[in-house]
Amino acid sequence: MRVRLTDRLTLRQLRYTLVIALGLGLLLSAVQVARDYSQHVDSTMASANRMLDAFHYAAVQAAYTLDSDLAGDVVRGLVADGPIISARIISDLGDRLAGIHVGEQIEATPVAFLFGQPVVQRRELTKTQPGGRQETIGFLEVEISAVRTSGPFLERVALNLLSVLIETVVLAGVLALIYLRTTTRPITTIVSRLQAAEDEGTLVKDLPVPRGHDKDEIGFLVKAFNGLLRSVETELRARRQAEDDLRKANDVLEIRVEERTAHLNQEIAERRAIEEALRQSEERFRDLAEVSSDWFWETDEHGRFTLVSDRFFGVSGLSRHQIIGRTVGDLLTGTIIADISDGWDVLQHMMEQRSPLVRYDMTLRGNDGRMIFARMDGKPVFDITGQFIGYRGTGRDVTQRKIVEARLDEARSEAERANAAKSHFLANMSHELRTPMNAILGFAQLLRAAPGQGLTQTQKSYVQHILDAGDHLLRLINEILDLARIEAGRIELSIESVDIVDLVKECSDMLDPLAAGQDITVTIEDHDGPLHVMGDRSRLKQILLNLGSNAIKYNRHGGSVRIGFGVSPTPGLQRILVCDTGIGIPQDMLRKVFEPFNRIGADRTAIEGTGIGLTVTRQLVEHMNGAIGVESTVGEGSTFWFDLPVSSPLPKPKDLDSQRSQPQDGTLSHPPLRVLYVEDNPANRDLMRDVMDLRPNVTLVMAENGKTGLSMALSENPDLILLDMNLPDIDGLKIARQLRTDLQMRDTPIVAVSAGAMARDIERARSAGIDDYICKPFDVSEMLTLLDTVATGSYSPGTLRENGTGNTLGAPGL
Repeated sequence: MRVRLTDRLTLRQLRYTLVIALGLGLLLSAVQVARDYSQHVDSTMASANRMLDAFHYAAVQAAYTLDSDLAGDVVRGLVADGPIISARIISDLGDRLAGIHVGEQIEATPVAFLFGQPVVQRRELTKTQPGGRQETIGFLEVEISAVRTSGPFLERVALNLLSVLIETVVLAGVLALIYLRTTTRPITTIVSRLQAAEDEGTLVKDLPVPRGHDKDEIGFLVKAFNGLLRSVETELRARRQAEDDLRKANDVLEIRVEERTAHLNQEIAERRAIEEALRQSEERFRDLAEVSSDWFWETDEHGRFTLVSDRFFGVSGLSRHQIIGRTVGDLLTGTIIADISDGWDVLQHMMEQRSPLVRYDMTLRGNDGRMIFARMDGKPVFDITGQFIGYRGTGRDVTQRKIVEARLDEARSEAERANAAKSHFLANMSHELRTPMNAILGFAQLLRAAPGQGLTQTQKSYVQHILDAGDHLLRLINEILDLARIEAGRIELSIESVDIVDLVKECSDMLDPLAAGQDITVTIEDHDGPLHVMGDRSRLKQILLNLGSNAIKYNRHGGSVRIGFGVSPTPGLQRILVCDTGIGIPQDMLRKVFEPFNRIGADRTAIEGTGIGLTVTRQLVEHMNGAIGVESTVGEGSTFWFDLPVSSPLPKPKDLDSQRSQPQDGTLSHPPLRVLYVEDNPANRDLMRDVMDLRPNVTLVMAENGKTGLSMALSENPDLILLDMNLPDIDGLKIARQLRTDLQMRDTPIVAVSAGAMARDIERARSAGIDDYICKPFDVSEMLTLLDTVATGSYSPGTLRENGTGNTLGAPGL
């Protein structure tokens, strides 16, 4: 071992043991000495008091008799032996009868310091007089010192200290031997083993537990140390493995760093390319800004202009210091801005809400007094934290545009005034022409129908010429009025689902007499089943009759007219064709066919015509969201076609068989219900009749126009009124308003059944007092539900459900 002697654990334990044992022994000795000291002092005082008690009587006799010799014997007796070192007797007159002091040598010894100053005690000497009265005759004073009797006490102290020293040495030796055997030697063995391993440069894997220390602290220490050694070994292995892994990871990291460096170099090159492209883009933007008619502007978060491009100052003539640093409100106050579209309050609110500024027109006043009209657009700008930092936008000089718009408005107003004057003129002319025309045609018909031989054959031909010319003039008046109404936008259409096949057959029957007069054959292309389109039925009939009559009039004698159905190139449209074998139309004249009053050369023939029928036809088709056109070959004939939107077919009676065979629950128990249906379309009336047949408790009465419907509503007292909105004579809304003013009809449910599905149509119906609104084509089950709820009294306005074919007044969002 390389441990110095002075650093040995045994020597240190011996030192600590000696010091602790000696200190403990001295402490116990001090306690014992203090106790002996106290007992010695107490015994000294007790001994002195006994001596005083013994000589008290003699002292009283000496003081009473004033016997100096007796007094001397008393004081000498007191100091002869014991703790009293001084004594004296004093008479009651203050005279000292005797006194002695023997403490000079004792007070000079070191022991006197230990016991302190002598204690002075004075005892009164009294004599009992006759009558029992005590009389003081003198005093006995003594000085008591424990030093005089301290010999035995000091001997005991010395013996006590000596025994403590001996006990300390013996105890230290015994403890040192115990420490050596129980602690030092096992630890020395362990340290020697570790030191040997250190000298040999090997790793200690397991230390043996010293004998006899398997279950004590040394054994647990060795076992814990062995566990620590094993942990260290495991950790060393893990550290070596981690170092190997770290070395491998470092190699991989170096490879990745090299790859990342190469990638960064590539990104740097790409970024430089992007920066160069950005620089070129900025230069291009700057060049465009310089040559553009627009200018650019920016504001700060307070709305003050911080940037305005030079283009603005070149256009307005204002200087930069008049604009920069000011808000729009400042410019309004400073009269630089004369006016703002929508007002400054609206613009200020939009800016406070950080909303985009779209198409705000401003009127600026230049330094020379001229007015400049500018259009401003802007958007709010926010930083990366979402904090508003201002507005950024563009401006444009629209002065010339404003001038042009003002001229256009003036021209439009003038055209509207002219159109209104034209409409007023046509209306007046219609009235003025129809009045004499009524007399001309009426009397001509009376002449033609005169009985007997009232007119010669020549005169009859004259009358026929009058009638033909009158009919032609009447058609001309009607077509002109139609064209005027269309151009004025006052035409009203009832758009609904129409079976075009049935309508074509109906029009063919009407064209047959005209065709027969020229030996022309009218044929209709066969088609399986109906074809439904969206349109106004009466106007569709007018279109078909116009195209059919033209095909007959401009045909050759003995020719033919074919009305057929084709496929439109536009999805969702159905094409109807009217083909003739007439004279045809030159290609260069086709584009003029639909121009008003242009008969394409037919005005030089004997064929009657007005030149506006095709114009009205085109306007009607386009108002029904359709298209019209013509194809023609000179000498072979022409084909006029028009396309209309396809609609869902109306349910036919044959479609209602399943409803008839499966009556709704509770139908037989429903009370009687009387329903009035006001509708001008025959097909719709037939459909409603078949629907009502599904309910035996329902009695249906129908009216084909508004006046009849209003009269029947008041006379029939129906339980439910179904009302079409577009009637030929009275608007459905007017009928509803009139019925709601009648006390009898105030609570009767009125349900609109119309093709108008716009929200404004439904809202107008609500305002007129109509309870619900069903859109055509309607769902049969919905109609039956309505009948059942009204019959059972459970109906309430606005409760019809919303579906794909109809809306109700109670539906949300209407």
